[in-house]
Amino acid sequence: MSNRELISKVTDYVDINLLDDIHIEDLLSISNYKLSQFYIIFNHVTGQTPKEYIRNRRLSLSCYDLLFSKLSILDIAIKYKFSSQEAYTRAFSKLFNINPGKFRKSNITKGITKKNEGDKIMEYKFPSEKILSNVEKVGFCVEEGKMPENITFPSCLASVMRYLGEDFPKIPQTQSIPFIANYAYIHFLGVTGMAYSMLWRDGWHLDNVDYMFIENPLEIIKKAFDSIGYDYKVLVKDEDEASKQYYTQEIIKSINRNVPVLAFGVVGQSDCCIITGYDNMGDELIGWSFYQDDPKYNDDLNYTVEGYFQKSNWYDKTKSIIIVGEKNNHFNRSLVTKDILLWAIKVMETKSIYGRNSGINAIESWKDHLLNENYFTKVDDEILERMFLSHTLATLMFAESRYYGSLFLQSIASQDIKFENELTEASFYCNKIHNLVYKMWGICNIELSEDNKKIFKNQETREKFAEILDEAKQLDIKTLNIFKQIVK
Repeated sequence: MSNRELISKVTDYVDINLLDDIHIEDLLSISNYKLSQFYIIFNHVTGQTPKEYIRNRRLSLSCYDLLFSKLSILDIAIKYKFSSQEAYTRAFSKLFNINPGKFRKSNITKGITKKNEGDKIMEYKFPSEKILSNVEKVGFCVEEGKMPENITFPSCLASVMRYLGEDFPKIPQTQSIPFIANYAYIHFLGVTGMAYSMLWRDGWHLDNVDYMFIENPLEIIKKAFDSIGYDYKVLVKDEDEASKQYYTQEIIKSINRNVPVLAFGVVGQSDCCIITGYDNMGDELIGWSFYQDDPKYNDDLNYTVEGYFQKSNWYDKTKSIIIVGEKNNHFNRSLVTKDILLWAIKVMETKSIYGRNSGINAIESWKDHLLNENYFTKVDDEILERMFLSHTLATLMFAESRYYGSLFLQSIASQDIKFENELTEASFYCNKIHNLVYKMWGICNIELSEDNKKIFKNQETREKFAEILDEAKQLDIKTLNIFKQIVK
């Protein structure tokens, strides 16, 4: 077993036990390394010390508590094993460049629902189990011929909207082989700004792809639901039995309205999944998750005949849920083109957010990292592998977001005749960025191998990448300028 595989077993253990005390002896036992050897190899593979990795993972998870729970900051600090609120605040501020109080306050928005003291639990008569059949499966690559969907929230929302009968087409795409593009997913990438976003944290990290944090996450949720004219509510969470009962009640009520529920967490990481049913009066939840087939996360899962996961003890792993409400109007895309583009402009021009370089500035930071010889001088294999994976993930997200952004702009160009030429031109630029990423893959394949790592490390290769990213950045700037011209 390679060093990366051994350290992956360690980080899997850490991720599962973040709310518990984690002892170095347990990590050593999993890895079979001696202490000094373990620290060196862990740092090479992850770019962090074990203590930093554990702290940063806890801080990342705590963002969801700040957004979606009524816990005080002190209670959140204690939950994630910080010695005091002050220690938690210092660590949070250092990682995200904003203190937890301001983070929570700046993200307050419409749609948040709290359980009132007067709310009565389970006064309704519902069946003890119910499953909504034929909800479209979600996942990174769920079937041959379907284009990839790597961002969980828009993918899950797209599946729910199709189930509810919203008329989003499936669009054939002819590349080297035929593909089918899911326009519902494309739509949500476009209206949330994810189609024109980019993230890059200084250093070579594997968390540059969490596009829920390109801006205020609750605002992203709001943009998505407003764009299709649906009411919704995001339920906050308390660490008590009444809150669990309230969550369970709201899920059961929604399923019995024949409306799936969106949830963050439940299976795997804190990403979005779909709840399509329940069993044993909500003690077990049923649905689709991007992680349900991953051996890291599925050892406590059962599966229905249809393939849905079935999970008990779900509440502790759940960060929040979104209840989809009634449709309140018919979305007229031509009326809000300027609003969509104003938001895209904000996303593209934001230089940093939550500790990451953002927008067009992130492309420049990515390029600078590729050209910085200090990263590549005397680099060992584990660090090089992490750098290669960080770069590869960035290329995948860059290509996917801009390609779908191109299709989204084509769609609104066909319905907004006034700006058809400008939007078509911007669509061309986005598609050209997608093709430039393919050019990068032609220089160095994205498959993790010793040969590809050597190609990636080569200075000439990285200089070619930098030239391509410069060209892509200029295309993004041209797209941005067109957006600005339209919204004048």
